[in-house]
Amino acid sequence: MSIFSASQLAAWTDGTWTPQAPERVTGFHFDSRQIVPGDLFVALRSERRDGHDFVAAAADQGAAAALVSRGMPHPLPQLVVHDPLTALHAIARAHRAAWPHPVVGITGSVGKTSTKDLLAHLLGRETTAATPGNFNNHLGVPLSILQAEPNVHQALVLEAGTNSPGEIAQLAELIQPLVAIVTSVGPAHLDRLHDLAGVAAEKAALLQAATAPELAIFPAELTTYQPFQHISCHAWPVYQGDGPAEAGRVVYQTTKLETGTSETDRQVSVYQPQPAPSDAAVGLTIWLPPEVVPGGEPVRATFHSCSEGMARNAALAVAAAARLGVSPKTIAERLQSWRPLEDRGSWREQGGRSYYVDCYNANPKSFVDSLQAFHQHCSAPPRVFVLGAMFELGAERARWHRWVAERIPAHAGDRIILVGEGSDAYLPGLLVFQRSGVMVTQVATAEAASELLKASDAPVYLKGGHASRLEVLAPKAEEVSHAD
Repeated sequence: MSIFSASQLAAWTDGTWTPQAPERVTGFHFDSRQIVPGDLFVALRSERRDGHDFVAAAADQGAAAALVSRGMPHPLPQLVVHDPLTALHAIARAHRAAWPHPVVGITGSVGKTSTKDLLAHLLGRETTAATPGNFNNHLGVPLSILQAEPNVHQALVLEAGTNSPGEIAQLAELIQPLVAIVTSVGPAHLDRLHDLAGVAAEKAALLQAATAPELAIFPAELTTYQPFQHISCHAWPVYQGDGPAEAGRVVYQTTKLETGTSETDRQVSVYQPQPAPSDAAVGLTIWLPPEVVPGGEPVRATFHSCSEGMARNAALAVAAAARLGVSPKTIAERLQSWRPLEDRGSWREQGGRSYYVDCYNANPKSFVDSLQAFHQHCSAPPRVFVLGAMFELGAERARWHRWVAERIPAHAGDRIILVGEGSDAYLPGLLVFQRSGVMVTQVATAEAASELLKASDAPVYLKGGHASRLEVLAPKAEEVSHAD
């Protein structure tokens, strides 16, 4: 474990200990219920509660000390600072400055958590510290940095999320990535980022920190956005697809090994989905830049996801792992042993019925990719599509729900069930299914949808915003089929 001395913490935060200093601190948390012995409890104030009211509870859980803006009448050692959140960032910044190993920062509208998890797997979980879950905001990033142990971990993989302009820039200053990955730009958090140009500018801020990364890795399609056309660091765009070359663009194909150089002298990583050796897997071939694989031999592996988006995420993660020194042979072995995260594109089975569970969250881009993955595996009716609403789309909410609805690959004999508040926004787009033999039903709750699912044993697709609670319709995660 990492050990932080009282004098270090006071110096980094310009704080004062009262009534006395602790012997040491070995961890950090802002939730008194999650405190373990040795932790520093960070007393944050929000609109709903004041963390200072839970100092005693944190002490009862074994906290070594508390980080506070005012001393509390309790014998627990307390570091009094002007603002606990600012002080937490200062501590994380100091720990990051002393960190001797590579750091990878990941952001994107879609796929950042899965890419982070996959990259940690490729680098070796025993020796890689990574953001737990999607702990990717102004609280999660500093805490993720502080849980990294330089004597145990050889790499740190950090996820950065945002829903407002300027947040990624602030997180990038904490992360200071050696390698920066942007997984995608899509319609997410439009209530504050307004449009795709705003999303692109926010995501690109990870590449533009004061301490710029040495390498940026991102899908080549992002170069259509202005912030990705002027990058000061070296870049590896990731290409997929085929087609004729156009002026100023890279020529690439997914049917043969190819490395190339664009007009802007960027190295290319190309990924290629291939015929699936098993129901919910694809053969994945990834060609890496010659500077990391001089012989040009590609990485080939069975990849346990039928999502095109996840194949692209894998290419991003593989490129980063190779840059950090993992051999192509080890990458291929680890890539083959990876499995999707729970509720993020996993197949399950119960009583002979298949479920495609991708309901952790939803935005338009992830929705369409997920629909295509389900359709690839279950292409014939009858099927049941269970959809929850998407959130934080701002003034574009109606447009993007209709856009998704029009792309549901439903046919005669299929059923579409809309669940929960806001799901009626899909209805205008579902008019394309009138008189098509597709049944459309709207229900108020996931529990009501459960009753409808009892009418058949057809395969089930589950996708929607987390507030829709569609995960209650899926069998337990231990009962996984098709992915093994």
